[in-house]
Amino acid sequence: MLPRLSTVTCPVPVIRDADDQSSPPDFGRARAEAFPHARFELIPDAGPTPTGSGSAPCSA
Repeated sequence: MLPRLSTVTCPVPVIRDADDQSSPPDFGRARAEAFPHARFELIPDAGPTPTGSGSAPCSA
């Protein structure tokens, strides 16, 4: 799947929690690098799901 990501033409936000062990920051960085127009954001204390964990930057 990663090789196909290079064909995506729209901007892609890739957001990871700094402390998430199930999807560590390095995984997010690698995914962001696979997209030509990605922006990687590492958010401390975001929790496993940005819409339900209560992190201010993600749940606002």
